[in-house]
Amino acid sequence: MRKAIPYGHGVTLLFTGPPGVGKTASAEALAHELRRPILIADYSRIQNCLVGMTEKNITRIFREARARNAVLFWDEADAMFYDRDMGYRTWEVRDVNVLLQEIERFEGVCVLATNRRVALDKALERRISLRVEFTPPDDVMRRQIWRLLLPSSVPLSEDVDLGELAKVELTGGEIKNVILNAARMALIRGARTTVTDSDFRRAVSMETETRWVRGNRQDIGFRASGAHS
Repeated sequence: MRKAIPYGHGVTLLFTGPPGVGKTASAEALAHELRRPILIADYSRIQNCLVGMTEKNITRIFREARARNAVLFWDEADAMFYDRDMGYRTWEVRDVNVLLQEIERFEGVCVLATNRRVALDKALERRISLRVEFTPPDDVMRRQIWRLLLPSSVPLSEDVDLGELAKVELTGGEIKNVILNAARMALIRGARTTVTDSDFRRAVSMETETRWVRGNRQDIGFRASGAHS
């Protein structure tokens, strides 16, 4: 294949879906299956206010991934891999140019993850080998997640019914938070107490009441003459 296609032999995957549905966990599982380390590209450490430094950091992260033979994982990829037509400054376009060049040269596995449907650069779209859309788990999957994340060593009261808890529409990340918060509530009562159904229900309420619901958010600002300022 190298005779006909001299570059672009790497595998670039795009994981899309809401938070907590397993994009990061799947990237970690993929690296484990390939028996490779996973290298997470941290946007906050790559982006730099000094012109030219961001490009150097991008080059460095790909070089490190090659040296370690690692699966390169870009979380919140929309922050870096946006359409160049949307760039307002010349260095923003240069950043995306460098990213595209590095992906073209990278012969390993690169995973891009985003919580949103975004307009990716057209050149990047051509480089994506496989798109995987992650959706919230159904009832059967939620039962499996509850059993997987809740250790058998955790003392549960007799009124706890995981089947009933699994009927609540939660993502895997939310179920993890519910289990941890329920255990914390039980610990407040003492080290030898059990985790009760009430603990889980309170933890579920905490998780669902703080969700960011698109379209139902409140505007922040002053209200004057019937308009927001």
